[in-house]
Amino acid sequence: MCHRATTACRRRAWTPLALLCVGGFQAARAQGPLFVFDGDATEDRCGRAVAGAGDVNADGHDDVIVGAWRDDDGALNGGRARVYSGADGSLLHTFDGAASEGSFGVAVDGAGDVNADGFDDLIVGAMHDPSGGTESGAVFVYSGSDGTLLHSWTGAGNGERHGAAVAGAGDVNGDGFDDVICGSPTRGGGFLFKGGATVYSGQNGTVLYNYDGGATSEHFGAAVSGAGDIDGDGRADFVIGIPGGDVPDVDAGGARVYAGADGSLLYEFHGDGAGDRFGTSVAAAGDVDGDGTPDLIVGAHGADNGGSCAGIARVFSGTDGSVLFTLIGADEGDWFGGSVDGAGDVNGDGYADLIVGFLQADGAAGADCGAYRVFSGADGSVLQAGWGEGSGDWLGCSVGGAGDVNNDGLDDFVVGAFGDDPNGERSGSASVFAGMAIAPFCGGGAGPPCPCSRTAPLGAGCRNSTGSAGLATASGSSGAADDDLSIHASGLVAGAPALLLAGDQALADGVGTPLGDGILCIGTNVVRLGLALVDGTRRASWGPHLPSAAGWNPGVTRYLQVWYRDPDGRCGTGFNFTNGIRVTLLP
Repeated sequence: MCHRATTACRRRAWTPLALLCVGGFQAARAQGPLFVFDGDATEDRCGRAVAGAGDVNADGHDDVIVGAWRDDDGALNGGRARVYSGADGSLLHTFDGAASEGSFGVAVDGAGDVNADGFDDLIVGAMHDPSGGTESGAVFVYSGSDGTLLHSWTGAGNGERHGAAVAGAGDVNGDGFDDVICGSPTRGGGFLFKGGATVYSGQNGTVLYNYDGGATSEHFGAAVSGAGDIDGDGRADFVIGIPGGDVPDVDAGGARVYAGADGSLLYEFHGDGAGDRFGTSVAAAGDVDGDGTPDLIVGAHGADNGGSCAGIARVFSGTDGSVLFTLIGADEGDWFGGSVDGAGDVNGDGYADLIVGFLQADGAAGADCGAYRVFSGADGSVLQAGWGEGSGDWLGCSVGGAGDVNNDGLDDFVVGAFGDDPNGERSGSASVFAGMAIAPFCGGGAGPPCPCSRTAPLGAGCRNSTGSAGLATASGSSGAADDDLSIHASGLVAGAPALLLAGDQALADGVGTPLGDGILCIGTNVVRLGLALVDGTRRASWGPHLPSAAGWNPGVTRYLQVWYRDPDGRCGTGFNFTNGIRVTLLP
């Protein structure tokens, strides 16, 4: 059991302050988010909830929704949710909570096409709304086409906190209208906190299924999600988190998957041990293993596999409920798995990928700056990663697959940081990142410390004898037909030899392992792609026809890194490394 305690958005123009290390990648895609949306004022906590919204305005670009649950524009701490265009980041809709302290926007999601008008709709939770009693909670569904209110439901009694979790459920009953699911994690009365969850018809708002938690403090419904058609009967199924479940031990947690056709139980999963809080987050993962059946991901922020409260996220097969793989947080108190989602196919390899947030991760920017990682559905390796820009940012408090926001054929994702301070303390922010077939990994701040007490700038290799750090970047594209990919390294040692290496895997979950004066990031079938002599500006390059020269085929992923001589390095080993670069070759 872990012991650590936790301590209306506007678009922001991105400045690559914290991502200087990635300059030089394809166009501007790797230099930072596509869009950043900031909270308006102190304590708005914008980004507490983020999600893909679907194509709300039917322009062919997927859009996003962001919650700011303490925004004051509609009422004191009433909350706000805003919907932004994936095409250009412009504001499409603003919804304000009307109740003081209502926490409108604490949960948001795309609802699918609830009214079957060809436009995707939105769902917003307000867990402290008093309409049905003190903190009874409420849920609101809005039209994507014009923002009108389509449905609303309130909790049935005091303290229910209906709407603490909300999600689009897909077409559960097969009537051609998408339905929604809402969690009430403290339902039960008398501070029993058994919890509950309700599935509503998108067509007419009637209750399709209602579930109540079975034990005190079970918090059934603390997380909910549509699951896709798990059992292959043509109906959308759904998953409910139970982080307070006591099987096999106190607060081990659990998650249950239910059939949309009849509401019956399909699968039940449990945490490994006391305090895991398995089911804190649940999500549809997409078809991770490529067997034609959608899979599931469940987070357990309190799991101790990688250290006290380091956390885990576990991926389950939709076909038979077996564990496909377990992703493990590496550092004590990170709360890895506090938020999870399917990310779509981020790298274009044909497999659905995954995103995991860990809001209490410590990084180069300070304690609790927070972080996220995107993992390959094909093999569980790290595809992309990011850290908060300041102490207490809590980046990764919420994560979501965003669909293909920029229409480049790769799925994108959105990450919240409600502790970010762009417009006052904890005004919060949300960032939309592009899926990339080329991406950096294993740089400073990502994993183990550099040898011999050296430091590494965020995203780069460990510092060498010149005081600089080796930085690998890419230019060109990852398209096999273009065959124009080049790799560049800067910050090396003038006159020294440098080798471009390629491997089949990223080492140590993508964060690498210390070797020589630096961090080795790649492994398995490592080969040399070319030797270069570092010039007087301490740079070296390889390319531009790397894919064809190396004999790579479309769909293959390779992990690249530059090794270079540093005779005067502090550790005395005579060599060092840059960061790594992951390349997935597209057609």
